[in-house]
Amino acid sequence: MSDNILLKKIGGMQIIGESFVGSDCNGTDGQTNRVLTTSISNAIGEITLFVDGTFLRKTDEYTTSGNDITILIKIWDIQKIDLRYVQ
Repeated sequence: MSDNILLKKIGGMQIIGESFVGSDCNGTDGQTNRVLTTSISNAIGEITLFVDGTFLRKTDEYTTSGNDITILIKIWDIQKIDLRYVQ
């Protein structure tokens, strides 16, 4: 379940933050390649993704396609997932 929060408004753009936990991803606890469905399709530019406060690198540790983020590293159900993007 996502908590979608407006972090800051700059002109016509907004910085959005969303928070999830690993159990919001599909797949099994502790597996790689778990998919998280978000609302990033309206994002302008790149997103920033953190798992338990650790920055993840796009392509190496996650990929995006439409509203889906595939996390390539092991994700446990209890881990906190935070993302930031501009829309």
